[in-house]
Amino acid sequence: MIKLDAPFEIVRTARRKTASITIENGFVKIAVPVGLSDDKIDEIVNKRREWIAKRIFENAKIKPQKSKQFISGESFAYLGKNYRLKRIVGKESGVVFKGGYLFVGVKPEWSEGQCEVHIRLELGKWFREQSMKRLKSKVKKYSEIIGVKPKSIKIQKLENRWGSCSPNGDIIFNWRIISAPNSVVDYVVVHELCHLKEHNHSEAFWNHVSRILPDYKNQKEWLKYNGDSLGLI
Repeated sequence: MIKLDAPFEIVRTARRKTASITIENGFVKIAVPVGLSDDKIDEIVNKRREWIAKRIFENAKIKPQKSKQFISGESFAYLGKNYRLKRIVGKESGVVFKGGYLFVGVKPEWSEGQCEVHIRLELGKWFREQSMKRLKSKVKKYSEIIGVKPKSIKIQKLENRWGSCSPNGDIIFNWRIISAPNSVVDYVVVHELCHLKEHNHSEAFWNHVSRILPDYKNQKEWLKYNGDSLGLI
């Protein structure tokens, strides 16, 4: 069994002839050909363990998060991928997500400060809308799988938590989670829904989570390493 001091994922793809290891966004990504055995993967990882450890150490030297600039070229994370902002001068508008870019229109007579305030507000609104849309969809999907039915779903800006579930079934999600990879969002949703079965963090609770997401520990670790960087708007 592969063991690393960081979250990892194995991606099997028919497009690869050989294995490759990359470290990105807090994950050790191991891409391998479809037919490669687990033992062979373990062997490859062990041969590169020293290199992996060095890269993890280098990545752990976290640079202080700088404030976002609301100008063309700045990037914002959505479902684990970075998308560039494009400021369009001419007509005021909300966010248009197209072709891998986040377009926002501003009026030509606006000052730089007015443009920044407008874009900040519109991006915040858009991310919250996308968060609610995605989370509701995932809640519906996993509620049916787990066999539970939450009373209500809300999103808020939560301090030090990605979600909460009250004893009567009201679930609140931190809207910032929408910046995380899709699999991490799934984990947060499953985590809160499983509290409808076990309102604690007992072994029984984690067994419920594991039954739905066998690799949930990878997603949990990702949040531990990367959570502070999410949703910097």
